[in-house]
Order: sequence, then C-alpha cells, then structure tokens
Amino acid sequence: MINKIIAIKNIGRFVSYSCSGDVEFRKMTLIFGENGRGKTMLSAILRSLETGEAGYVLERKTIKSAAPPEVLVRANGANRTFKNGAWDAPVPGIRVFDTTFINENVYSGVCVDLEHKRNLYKFIVGKKGVQLANAVDSYDVQIREKNREIGEKETKIKPHISGSQTVDAFVGLTPLQDADKQIKEKAAEVSALKEATSIASKPQLVKLTFPYFSLDDFESLLSKTLEDVSESAEKLTREHIAKCYG
Repeated sequence: MINKIIAIKNIGRFVSYSCSGDVEFRKMTLIFGENGRGKTMLSAILRSLETGEAGYVLERKTIKSAAPPEVLVRANGANRTFKNGAWDAPVPGIRVFDTTFINENVYSGVCVDLEHKRNLYKFIVGKKGVQLANAVDSYDVQIREKNREIGEKETKIKPHISGSQTVDAFVGLTPLQDADKQIKEKAAEVSALKEATSIASKPQLVKLTFPYFSLDDFESLLSKTLEDVSESAEKLTREHIAKCYG
C-alpha cells in the first residue's frame, strides 16, 4: 500500500513539494481540492508507479521548470524514487479509478467500442486471467503467421501439381525410394510408344513383281567368250553407224 508521498518536483503544479507533519495514509484517506489543484497529477503519479511507465509522469512535466520530474513515495514500508526519467522499482497492486481508467476501459465519451470491452474484461478477470488472455493473444498471432506461411508455400507448390490433386494430398504422398529408376522406365515406355505410332502411320507393304527371267537365255549368255562378245558388239556398232549415215 501507499504509506505517504514524500516529495514531488517539477510535475504540473507540484514544482517543489515536500511533506511535512503527519501525512501518513490511513485505511481510508481523502484528498480533496478545487479543480486544477493537482488531484489528476497524483492519479497519474500513482498509475506510473503501479505500471512502471514513465510517460504518465513525463507528459505532465512543469512547463516553466527546466529541471526534470522527481518523485519520492513510501510504499509498503520502502521508498520508491522516480528520477532520471524512470522509477527505481514499480509497486504492483495499485488501482487508479479515474477518467483515464474510464476512457481506456469503459467509456470514451462517445461510444463503448470493442477495445473498451477488452480492457474492462482484462481488469475484471484479474492478473492470472490477463496472463492467460495475453497467452491466447500470443498464440493467435502465431497462428495467423503460420497460416500466412502455409498460404505462401501452397502458392509455390500448386504450379508443380498436375490434375485435380489438392495440395494436402500432394504433400501427403509417400516418397518413392527408386523414383529416378521409375522415371527412366516410364520414359523408355513413352519413347517406345512414340516409335510404335510412327511405324503404324507408315504405308503397308506391297507385293513385289519380279521381271521375267529366262534361265536358258542366261546360260547361253554365260557360255559366250570374249571373242563372241567382241564380234557381236562390232556387228551391232557397224549396223548402228550404217543406219545413222545410210
């Protein structure tokens, strides 16, 4: 719990505040004042102390002061210091119900949107519930990322799939140990089929007609000598010349 606020410097109206007298917080402590006197500043300091987020303090730095904001608070019997833009240690368990809480979790002044409901839900379910909710959000992000990766890989795989086979079915195929051998065998079958088609497209064989051949004349021709052939050739030559010039 907060025991007391010891000092506040250079934050809003608290240019140089330091406590004096009995300012210990009791089980119920009421702080009141006119508008613009620093009540919202105190809420911002306590929210910063609980969350450890320095922005709640730094955004309220005193305009006319050149010095940085500083805070000294006693909580749970130990001093907690905000200096050089950070707390030395946060104090979990503080709950601040102010306009900032309402705007972030319940109502923005115009409508109650989905983000308000989510924040209010996290507040209601408590610290353990928030941890579980954050875990669910983390898994949800991972699922979306994996689905994106799956989509990209499916796009790369589809061009290599023939027919109506799905990507899941293609990926689930059992690997062939002798794929290269089977590819060669199928390639040989395809080549043989192409040759068969080429052969089948050629015209059919036709019956050959052999010219007349007289065995007696052939024997008579073989029985001639060179002198017979020369005499016959000379005779034919003379007859041809006589015919041409006669």
